[in-house]
Parts: sequence; structure tokens; C-alpha cells
Amino acid sequence: MGGFMRARLVPAPLRLKLWVALRRGTNAGCGRRAAPRYRGMLLTCQSGYEGHLARELEAAGRTVVTRGPGWILADAAAAPGADSDLVFAQLALLDPVEIAGDSVNALAQRVGEYFLTSLQGEQVVGEWPSLWAGPHEIVGLARRVAGVEAAFGEILRKRFSRVARLGRPGLPRGVVGPARGLFVFFPDFRQAWVARNAWLGGQRRMADDPQAPSRSYLKIEEAYALLGREPQAGELVADLGAAPGGWSYSAARRGARVIGSSPCQPSGRGRVPISAGSRPGV
Repeated sequence: MGGFMRARLVPAPLRLKLWVALRRGTNAGCGRRAAPRYRGMLLTCQSGYEGHLARELEAAGRTVVTRGPGWILADAAAAPGADSDLVFAQLALLDPVEIAGDSVNALAQRVGEYFLTSLQGEQVVGEWPSLWAGPHEIVGLARRVAGVEAAFGEILRKRFSRVARLGRPGLPRGVVGPARGLFVFFPDFRQAWVARNAWLGGQRRMADDPQAPSRSYLKIEEAYALLGREPQAGELVADLGAAPGGWSYSAARRGARVIGSSPCQPSGRGRVPISAGSRPGV
């Protein structure tokens, strides 16, 4: 799904290696039961738009179970693609598993157990996305998420270094639709929802740049992410209607040569070297 992983029959030696790793990593024999899988989906959206997303889901015949800043837990997920027309959903974790832990190491260990168990019978043959997220509104949560992600990375590198090397942080560029990898969302400090399968919506949360001349910078950055293509260093970019300069700034900061054409002057903030022609307004 999504071109990141394919399920194949795993050769016997690799199955044995995987079994040994699982036995070492899952506290086998200690009586811990597998985390329950929720037959539904966890959807993320821009904070403040939860009500809009909830109404979309209810109009589609789904029940909102609970929600928080920038996320909603909804009932029974249909086949991937059934909710592709949702406008406000940025990401949907399909059939996620809920885990809990009081510390960074405890959470990382349980994410590791889930991920390693899910690899049984599957051979990783390509890059896979590893997304770790949580509400930006909860102060300090980003640091907890980063700590758990780093601890999980250490666990995975020790058990399956090859699989760890193929992991790529964040959402894949240029992909809208189904994807397979590892998707982890923290609604708070002691809880996380984890899934292998997700549906990537068209919206992406982009990081603002205080030096950008305008918020149009965010629009083109999102377009680059969805298209999977962006200006390269040394390329020539023509920006028609360039003012106030957000798109030109985005290309120039990547090292591209920019020719901007506009009847208005670009913003003085975040000025970048833009070639000027001989005609008025260029």
C-alpha cells in the first residue's frame, strides 16, 4: 500500500531471527496481553476545526467517540479510500492500537513491541514513513514525543538495523491516499495511538518561517509536499505575480535563481535576490 512496504512470505532464517527478536522484546512469558486494537480510526485536523471534521464524519454516517485539540476518534473505519472526500482530515490512522506508559522508555518499549509483532510474515523491501505527532497546544508534549521516538529508534536499531535504516521520518512527499509504515499519535503524555496503516489527506501542517514575506509561502510549501517536487539549487524559477514574494522566497531559499514579475513591490521582510528585467513591473 502506498508503495512503501510489500507483504511477502519471509524465508525461514529471517522468520527465526524475527521470532528471537520478538521473544526478547515483548517480555514473553510475563503475562502481558497484547494492546487492544480499536476498530475505527483516529483522524487529525487543524486545531480549532474539530467541529467541522466531526460534522463531516457524522454526515458520512460515522460516530465521533471522543476528541481533543486537533484530533478525533471515530468508529469503524471502512476500507481505505472510503473517506477520501473528507475536507478537514489531514491524516487518518486506521484501526489504531492504544498503548499507555508512565515514562518515555515504557512508551517506547510498547511501541516497539507493537511494531515488531506487526512485522511477522512481512518483508520490508523499501522505505517506510515513521510519523510521530501530538497536539501542539499541549505544552511540553512535543519533547515527550521526540523522546519516545528516539528511544524507539534505539530499540529498532538493536533488533533490526536494516529495517531501521529504511525508516523515513514524517509523511511521505507527493502521496495522497493509503500508506503503510508506522504512525504514532499522542493525545497526552501517557497515552498513544499506534497504527501501521494510514490514509493521507491533502492537507499538511506546514512549519511557518518568520522570515517569509507572506503566508503564501505556506501554500507553496504544501504544494511541494503533495507534488513530491520542489525547485532545486541552480534551477531557474519564474514567479508571475510575485508580490508580496512568498513563493519567490520559497524557491530562492532552496538555492534556485528566481525571476519575479509583479506590478507591485515585494514585501521588505524576507527579501531575497530576485533577477530584474528591463520591463516595468518585472
